[in-house]
Amino acid sequence: MDALLLAPRFDGHVAERGPSFEDQTFGHALRGLGWRVEHFDDVAEARAHGVSAMNRRLTERVRGDRPTLLFAVLRRALVHRRTIRAVTEGGQTRTFNWYCDDHWQFETVSRRWTPCFGLVGTTSAAAYPRYGERGWSNVIQTQWAADPSVFRPVADAPACDVAFVGQPYGDRGDAVRALRDAGIDARGFGAGWPGGRLSREAMVAAMAGAKLVLNFAGSSVGGFSAADRFLRSSAAERVARAPVGWRAIDLARSAAVRRRASRGDSGVSPGPAQVKARVFEAAACGSCLVTEPAEDFASLLAPGREAVLFRNRDELLWASRSLLGDEAGRAAMARAGRERVLREHTWAHRLAGVFERLGLDRASEIARNRARGYAAACVGPAELEAA
Repeated sequence: MDALLLAPRFDGHVAERGPSFEDQTFGHALRGLGWRVEHFDDVAEARAHGVSAMNRRLTERVRGDRPTLLFAVLRRALVHRRTIRAVTEGGQTRTFNWYCDDHWQFETVSRRWTPCFGLVGTTSAAAYPRYGERGWSNVIQTQWAADPSVFRPVADAPACDVAFVGQPYGDRGDAVRALRDAGIDARGFGAGWPGGRLSREAMVAAMAGAKLVLNFAGSSVGGFSAADRFLRSSAAERVARAPVGWRAIDLARSAAVRRRASRGDSGVSPGPAQVKARVFEAAACGSCLVTEPAEDFASLLAPGREAVLFRNRDELLWASRSLLGDEAGRAAMARAGRERVLREHTWAHRLAGVFERLGLDRASEIARNRARGYAAACVGPAELEAA
């Protein structure tokens, strides 16, 4: 089975920065289920050849390679809708798009693209009914997940009391500092923190070595600079289609980065709360999860048994102190959270449902067999390898 991943191949479209989030998440999950995955980076192709030529090259690529599946993670409409519609209606290649941020992108992205795909997936419980209101049935409500072959306990991982992996926008940095001021060994990891960007291996080690992993549910959509707002608008799409449009886009992106750097971590405020992949990844690493609530979180991990919820700074401090002082209770919660992920929240579980809806029966069967293997496995790394 062959898949063409319509998404960035490299982080920031720069090879020296390593694989993109999309490749490490969706590409890795597909490869783990036996798919041969090729890439088509619409942004990089548009920069090199122009938007119109990029669309022609995508059409030719699909026509020539005839992949089983076009798996897209579109965030900006550089690919013409008619290009995707033609692939879908051609019938040889199934088409699917994963919407990452339907909580705030439904009006600007999702509602425009959905009719072009054979199937789309949304992680937003609030957005899901809006598809039905428009008479669209080609949607599946799904959720983020973890790959247990990557996110797993790590022997001799660097230890700390509390780890947060993510950008320190809004009040995230203040929350980590408040924990430290309370005498808790709390550390931030990733872009925006002193240590900078992490490799995936380092990110796993940071979470696996922490007694508690902290997660914030707010999406980064509030308080953007003018440059940020432009990059997320339909105007940026129109500019990008112009012959030298990418020059303006790159200038705006540089201005946005400089603006964020000049105002520190207080410039961007949290947007709508959403369940993030991090909650499943942290639990899969065998750490106790402490997280803000979001949408249908309680149906995914049981509060008080598989994770701990907090709504404000005082509750975060209280929960952290209580869990750090109760080693047995903390370990039991971490174990329960990891077992729940193995039973229900791996990428094998998620993709099995997608493949089934697309009519890819053999692929769905393979994914479900892998999911059953994870569910039957013990929580130790050695048993996971056998699964």
